[in-house]
Amino acid sequence: MTNEIEKNRSFAQNLQYLRSLKGWSQEALAEQLSVSRQSVSKWESGTAWPEMTTLLTLCTLFDTDLDTLLRGSVQARHTQDSAVYDQFINWFSKLISIGVAIILFGVGLTVLWARTTERLGWPESFIPLGAGALLLCILVAVTLFIVAGIRHEQFCRQNPVLDDFYTKEQKEAFRRRFVWLIAGPVAGILGGVVVLVSLAELSEQMGFDYLLAACFLWIIGAASATLTYAGLQADKYNLAKYNLHNTPEYKRMDDLTGIVCGSIMLAATAGYIALSQLTSGWGNHWWIFAVGGILCGISSIVIEFSWKRKMRNLGTEEEALE
Repeated sequence: MTNEIEKNRSFAQNLQYLRSLKGWSQEALAEQLSVSRQSVSKWESGTAWPEMTTLLTLCTLFDTDLDTLLRGSVQARHTQDSAVYDQFINWFSKLISIGVAIILFGVGLTVLWARTTERLGWPESFIPLGAGALLLCILVAVTLFIVAGIRHEQFCRQNPVLDDFYTKEQKEAFRRRFVWLIAGPVAGILGGVVVLVSLAELSEQMGFDYLLAACFLWIIGAASATLTYAGLQADKYNLAKYNLHNTPEYKRMDDLTGIVCGSIMLAATAGYIALSQLTSGWGNHWWIFAVGGILCGISSIVIEFSWKRKMRNLGTEEEALE
């Protein structure tokens, strides 16, 4: 008898929690199940029990299993899942951001090495070592991207749909932090441009223009990494967007974006090496990577815009991407 009472209490509490999580009233849930509001009220008070077919419908409706619905704690399970999601996305955001920073650090290091070699009169055979350092940085960054991408794909496959568990207070706290995560890097880049322009002529006369260029690239690297982290963290709080991104239609679009951007950056790397070999100036063509990054951004916007327009025409686009 005691087990039956506990079972009724667990089901009643789970049903109330799941219904509130969806933002549904008792009337709205009753309409979903084709029952009366009074029936839902009795279930939530523990004075009545739904039929098995209704229980199975509730499991499908709230994406839970029967055992957890009847005897477990759905809220505890969601809290545990939420903590795993939050920790994983934080890890993923940091790994991708570090990869972005490493690539641009390598570009700056290559410029610095090439110009230093020229200024100090070292043998020309030393110059390709800078390109080797860049390729090593790219290798490390690509490895991080691959590891993060595989882990992200596995996580999404295991958790294709998640309820929005973040509170309004948590979202508002991030919005306040997000402003600084965007404003700080932008201010850093603009400040770097001002310094670069102001000291361009003086640095060339005094022979430290290569150092100035390398520092500017490192500033861009730090800013790009921070902006990448900010964007990924903003997506973390948009669970509707997360759920949409796990649909087959979006995955096809995302795969296309990855192929296009990967091809662009590979072409930029090949162009950098080819031009450097032809002109014997390993430090003069760093701008190729900046152009490649811009083309990647433009390509991503165009592909996503085309996909959104297609989904809008089909009437299947979610508000998450509006």
